[in-house]
Amino acid sequence: MDLGSFFTNSLTTGQWVLMGLIPPAIFALYFLKMRRQSYLVPSTYLWHRAIEDLNVNSLWQRLRSSLLLFLQILLVLLIILACLRPGWQGVELTGERFIFLVDNSASMGATDLDKNRLEVAKKKVTELIDQMKPGDRGMVISFSDLAHIDQTFTDSRGELKRSLETIELTNRPTDIQEAVKMAAGLTNPGTVREKEGRREFEITEAVPATMYIMSDGNFPEIEELATNYLNEIYVPIGTTNVKNVGILAFNAIQSFEKGGDVELFSRVQNFADETVNTTAALYLNDRLVDASELELTSNERTTLNFGIDANQIDTERTHHLKLVLDYPDNFMLDNTAYAVLNPPNFKRVLLVTPGNEPLTAALGTEAIEKQYLLTVQKPSVLPTAEGAPLSAAQKEYVLSDESGEYDLIIYDQCSPLTLPQANTLFIGSRPPGEEWQFEHVVLPVITDVTDSHPVMNLLTLDNLRIVDANTVTAEMGGQVLIDSVHGPLAQIGPRERFEDLVLGFSITYQEDGRELANTDWPLRYSFPLFIQNSIEYLTGLQREELNFVTRTGQSLLLSPILGESHLIVESPSGKKTELSRLGQGFFLFSNTDEIGIYQRHNPESNKNGWESDQSFAVNLFYENESDLAVQNAITLNHRDLKGKEAYQTTRRELWKWILLAGLAVLVLEWILFNRRL
Repeated sequence: MDLGSFFTNSLTTGQWVLMGLIPPAIFALYFLKMRRQSYLVPSTYLWHRAIEDLNVNSLWQRLRSSLLLFLQILLVLLIILACLRPGWQGVELTGERFIFLVDNSASMGATDLDKNRLEVAKKKVTELIDQMKPGDRGMVISFSDLAHIDQTFTDSRGELKRSLETIELTNRPTDIQEAVKMAAGLTNPGTVREKEGRREFEITEAVPATMYIMSDGNFPEIEELATNYLNEIYVPIGTTNVKNVGILAFNAIQSFEKGGDVELFSRVQNFADETVNTTAALYLNDRLVDASELELTSNERTTLNFGIDANQIDTERTHHLKLVLDYPDNFMLDNTAYAVLNPPNFKRVLLVTPGNEPLTAALGTEAIEKQYLLTVQKPSVLPTAEGAPLSAAQKEYVLSDESGEYDLIIYDQCSPLTLPQANTLFIGSRPPGEEWQFEHVVLPVITDVTDSHPVMNLLTLDNLRIVDANTVTAEMGGQVLIDSVHGPLAQIGPRERFEDLVLGFSITYQEDGRELANTDWPLRYSFPLFIQNSIEYLTGLQREELNFVTRTGQSLLLSPILGESHLIVESPSGKKTELSRLGQGFFLFSNTDEIGIYQRHNPESNKNGWESDQSFAVNLFYENESDLAVQNAITLNHRDLKGKEAYQTTRRELWKWILLAGLAVLVLEWILFNRRL
C-alpha cells in the first residue's frame, strides 16, 4: 500500500508538536509521586504511615501497570490517527436508474484481457451493481446485431448479477442500434395525436437513466435516436494492440468448362502492428491437400488461390473444404473458414404435351440432363372439369401440384383448369382465367426481342417464320419478350409468388395423327437456347448458388431440391431445426449462429433414387469483428462519446470511524475511573 495516498495530513507543524506533547504529559502524571500534606494525627497512625513511605525520598516513582493509562494513551493515538485522515481511492455510482448494455458479439471473445473481453465487461458491471445504493434500480441488455433484455428494471442486486451470468458469447457481428433503441424507449416520453383538435397527449413519463455501454466499440455509427433522457457512458473493453490474423473470405467454384477442376479463393489480413509468419493449410474432407506460407506486414491484406484437380472430386457427393491459419493469436475464431462443394441441385420439370419432337429434343441436351429431372406426361393427366372423377394419373398430377413437387411445368398445346403451384411455360396455349388474352394472327412478323431479359439472352429471331400464332396480353402487366407488328408474341408476368411465361404460337401441331411444323424455329440454334434459358430462369438456377458461403447472423432462403415440403437443417454442433416451406416455395433458415458446415436433410423419402442431402457453410467474415483494436470513442447521435471508467472515483476515509472508536474508548475509561473512585 502506498502510505502517501493512504494518509492525508490535516494539521500544521505547530499543531502536530502540541499533539505530540500530549502522550508524554499523560505518562508524566503517572510517574509523579503525590506531595504529602501536614495533618495532626495520633502517634500510632503516624508511625504506621511513616513505615509505608520509607522510600518516598524522590520526585518519581516506578511506573505501575494501569488500564486507565493504556486507555488514555489509546485515545490519544486514535485522535492522532484521525488527524492523519487515513483512507483509499474508492468508486461512487451516481444516479438512481441504470441500464447496462453488454456487448456479446464475436469480437468480445478476444483474449487480450483476462479470459476474454466479455468476462471483463461482466466483471465491471458487477462492480457497478455492488455500488448501487438502496432504492437504485438497474436493468441488463446484451447485444450483438440483435438485442436481448436479460433483466428488466429491478432493485435486486442478486437478480442483476444472475442475469449477467446467463450472457454468453455469440459469433454474430456488432450493431448497437437496436439495444440503444430499447434503452431509449424505456426512458423517453411518448406522445399520441388525436383527431379532436390538434392536441398531443403524453402517454408515458420521462424516466432519466444512466446507460453504460460495455463494448470494444467495433460497430457502425449510431443513427439519430431520441436519447434525451439517457446519460450515456461508454466504457471501452480491450486494448489497442491485439495480435490477430483473420480470414475474411473463402469460396470454392467448380468449373465444368475446365473439366470439373475446383478453384478456391480466400482473403487474409494481418490486423496486428507487427509482421507475422504463418501457414495457410487447405483440407478436403479433413484431408490436407495444399498449404501456403505467408508473411504479412502490419495491416497487410493478401489473396490466396488454391486449386483441386477434378479427379479428387466426386460430383455425386458433397465435399467439405476447410482453410486453417496456423497462428496462435488473440482471436482464433477467424483462423478457420469453411466452404462446400455440392452435387448438382436437380430441379424437377414436368412437360405436358401431346407430342413435340423438337421440344423434347431441346430438353434432352446433356447440359439440361445434368441439372434437371424431366417428367413427360400426356394432356390426359390434366383434370377436365371441376368435381369430375379423377383417374389415377390425374390424382397423381393434382397431388404433385398441391405439394409443390415441380419447380416448373411446361404446358405444350394444352392448359390446366387452374394454374399450378409452380412457375409455368405455356407454348401455343392460353393459361386459364381472365388474366391472359389471346388474339389470333397469321404469319406474324417479329419486330423486336427484349434481349435484356435472361430468357432472351443471346437470342436472334430475325426472319423467323411462323404460320399460326396469337398475340399475348397480360392483364396483370407483364414484360414483352417477343414483339411483332400485330402485338406481343411472348410475355412473362408475375403471379403471386410465381411467374408465367406464355409463348403465343406452338412449335408443332397434331393433325390426323401426324405432327406438323408451325414454325422453322427448331431448325435454328436459338430454339434450344431459348428452351434452356427459360427453364434456367423459371427454376431459379441462374439466381441460386449451390456452393454458397454465408456469414453468421444472416438468414437464408433454401430452395427445395426434390419438391420436399419439410426440411431438416443440422448445425455443426448437431442441433437440428425442422423447416416448413414458405408461401413463396422456399425454406427460411435463421439459426446461423454457429461457424462451420450445416447439413440439410429431406425427412421425406427420396424419389427416383436421387439423394437430396446437401450442405452449406457459415463463416464469420466480418472485418469489424476481426479488427480487434478497441475504439477509444464512439459516435452517438453525431457526437463523439469518449471512453472513460465506468464509475467516478472518490476517497473513502476512515476518520469518522476512528473518532467513534475513540469515543468508545473515552466512555470505557470514564466508567473504569468512576468505579475505582
